[in-house]
Amino acid sequence: MKENDARVDFPDHQMVLYVEKADGSYESMQTGSYLTRNYFDDYQGKRARLEETYRGKLLAGQITPVEYYMVLTEMGIGDLSSRVGLSVSKIKRQMTPSGFASMRIRDAQRYADVFGIALSEIFHICEQPASGGRIRDVKTANPFVTKAEFVKDSQ
Repeated sequence: MKENDARVDFPDHQMVLYVEKADGSYESMQTGSYLTRNYFDDYQGKRARLEETYRGKLLAGQITPVEYYMVLTEMGIGDLSSRVGLSVSKIKRQMTPSGFASMRIRDAQRYADVFGIALSEIFHICEQPASGGRIRDVKTANPFVTKAEFVKDSQ
């Protein structure tokens, strides 16, 4: 990439590129991210709509938490299978309401570990507070107990 083509005025997200200078030499250059500057807001909007759609399906009983978190973490069923250590057929079964209801706690803990959430979040969902903060579950020393915390958004 030529040096002039790499210049992007976006101080919020900086990156280092190796560019070709006018004299034909190569040098590193710090510049802004073109993708972040032009497309990140669109991505965030689409992501929020996806989460809202799947949260509605989850609360309506159309999907299980396994499918909900699998979609939100952008994993395919094969990837989830290898990470959780369960067969694809077992995961598909646990993605149904009856299969989820008969799932063992050990499997739920495996899912929670892979999704990066507390075990309790497999069985409940919190709505975002309207006052500009969020609720998050914090792991404790006891693997069966989590603590819910309200976190104010930093502005």
